[in-house]
Amino acid sequence: MKKSKSSRIVIVSSWIAHFVKININNFNSYSNWFISKLRLFDYATSKLYNILFANELARRLKGSGITINSIHPGWVRTEIARDFLTIFQKFSKYARDAEEGAQTSIYVALSKDIDHVTGEYFDNCRLSTMPTAAQDVVLAKKIWEVSTDCVQLSKEECTPIEHILQCPTLQ
Repeated sequence: MKKSKSSRIVIVSSWIAHFVKININNFNSYSNWFISKLRLFDYATSKLYNILFANELARRLKGSGITINSIHPGWVRTEIARDFLTIFQKFSKYARDAEEGAQTSIYVALSKDIDHVTGEYFDNCRLSTMPTAAQDVVLAKKIWEVSTDCVQLSKEECTPIEHILQCPTLQ
């Protein structure tokens, strides 16, 4: 990525991230009763974490030529519905197929219209409103810190942009 003129990272999220809030002091607390009852809380929270991660990475890589954006692919027909309530399973026949669901990812990865756009959220191949909780810079930094602690990265391994760009997995 470092050697190319410009590179892009696309993080897949979901619109359902709009319906959760995260308690910075207790990452396991439920913020939305309805979402928790639908057994969607963990899924929704993980999608919010994806956006927070993308935003923090975009801040850390600002000016590097690498853009990072998150997307909502739409409701795509996948096996994930098997874990949700029966009503979701019944309506899954109206969901997008994989090719349709991939369009926003492809657009954000390849479109020249957004060459320098970073730290944004896209839906239906358009810039869209990011979940309010995903705009919380303090929360994004906290998620970053907790994540690096979980995978036991040292500060030197995860902070200087030069080091991030030289990670073998990013080249």
